[in-house]
Amino acid sequence: MMRCKNFKGNFRPPGLLRPGKDYVFDEVVNKEGKSVALAAYQSGTLAEGRLDYFKAMRQYKKAAVLEEDNPEYLLAAGIMARTLGDYRQAQDWLEKLLEIRQGEKEEGTALASALHNLAWVYESQGRYGEAEPLYKRSLKIFREVFPGGHPNIKIVQDNYEELRLKNR
Repeated sequence: MMRCKNFKGNFRPPGLLRPGKDYVFDEVVNKEGKSVALAAYQSGTLAEGRLDYFKAMRQYKKAAVLEEDNPEYLLAAGIMARTLGDYRQAQDWLEKLLEIRQGEKEEGTALASALHNLAWVYESQGRYGEAEPLYKRSLKIFREVFPGGHPNIKIVQDNYEELRLKNR
């Protein structure tokens, strides 16, 4: 006879839960999809903080798969994939992120950041011609939004200049 172990270490027959009552658990699982994605994302953030990048990648990937239209999860998964050198996966997530950001009404820092991150992936793949217009557009948006001398402007400008030197 099959047995299930409960938390106290005692054994209980599997039929202890009344048939038909498991629908409560099914409802929780169905409703908690976003909670599972959020938990995976938070776990990934903690792992990243400990420099456990492989665990962070697993968790960010889980969050991005569960909620494939969540920009925060796509960004985290894309950046971590790039950090680990998985440029193809990073490209997929960051292209999806850019698609979402371009669908938003205003061209703000979120769009500029998405452009910059995807440009960086393209540059890492040696696809300089595809990276350059993304860097340019990102830099233009950051200059419109932030005052001169802002760190984001400097980062994108430095990355763009580095790309131009490589592309000569």
